[in-house]
Amino acid sequence: SSSICFFLDDDVPPPRPSYAVDMDASSRSGHWHSLVYLTLPKTRRFLQLAKRRIGNLRCSEILVKEAHLSLSRPFWLWQHEIKSFITKLRLAIHSRCVHPFELCILDQDLVRLPSDDGRTFLALCVQESAVLRSLVSAVDQALLDFGRSPYFEDPIFHVSVAVLAEDDKREQGPPTKRQRFSGEGEDAFEYSSSDESSEDAVGSSSSNIFISASSVQCKCGHLYYGIELRGAQGDSSIL
Repeated sequence: SSSICFFLDDDVPPPRPSYAVDMDASSRSGHWHSLVYLTLPKTRRFLQLAKRRIGNLRCSEILVKEAHLSLSRPFWLWQHEIKSFITKLRLAIHSRCVHPFELCILDQDLVRLPSDDGRTFLALCVQESAVLRSLVSAVDQALLDFGRSPYFEDPIFHVSVAVLAEDDKREQGPPTKRQRFSGEGEDAFEYSSSDESSEDAVGSSSSNIFISASSVQCKCGHLYYGIELRGAQGDSSIL
């Protein structure tokens, strides 16, 4: 069996998203399935918002356990490119002097996002900001240096919370009352007290929620890297 390897700046918490592809397949023919993203803590208010917005929609999979916000499309790297790509990515991010910041997850209807494999994701929208645009620009710079496609020109920043079941894709009108989930069910929304320190805050004028982001993550196959947002500070760490 494959092992998980973490390479982190200082004390960035090790990310391990549940959406990772099969680890043996990820390095097939020298290709490593990769993604750049922000992880989100599984806080009580985030889970409550996701559960309320999913409502009675029947889902084949619940994705809230390791919620993330993508800063790139999925892409492939050759094994020998990984270290150089992470170095490029870190330099691009730090050159923009991005400080830790707050994401605003909007309390509004879920958007339905089709994927290349035919699935339809249900997602909470994240308010666009100059910081998110700057991070995407940094990631695009590193990707283009390696001949990979940049992110979408006009991205919808979002956090996927579920995969819509096939029968609900064909439904017209509001969903009927029935078994809510065909996948992990209510257990996916259990709150862990270990996330208490990163609990989100409620906006004073709305039910939007705000979650702190202090690092960018990149997964390459079974390798996981964390890049801390340090503002104007330099970076002297080497992978």
